[in-house]
Amino acid sequence: MVFKNILNEVYYEYMEYEGKQVRGYNTIVYYENTMKNYIENSIGRMKIRFIKYKQLQDYFNELEKNKSHTTAVNAKKVIFATL
Repeated sequence: MVFKNILNEVYYEYMEYEGKQVRGYNTIVYYENTMKNYIENSIGRMKIRFIKYKQLQDYFNELEKNKSHTTAVNAKKVIFATL
């Protein structure tokens, strides 16, 4: 069994094995865009074992402050689906 270390790896594995089978085309597109634009180069690089509530909440608060509430909600949906 191979254990994944970072959120990005888990997301792409999820999409490959399950996400594309259970999600509609438009949802997949918005997941991919959200991942690439807001998650991949930030919290996506974190090792999953170090992602705790505080890191997630700080990340969502920062997105809401610097981007928008909708962006923070979309990122939360993608991360929730991944985990």
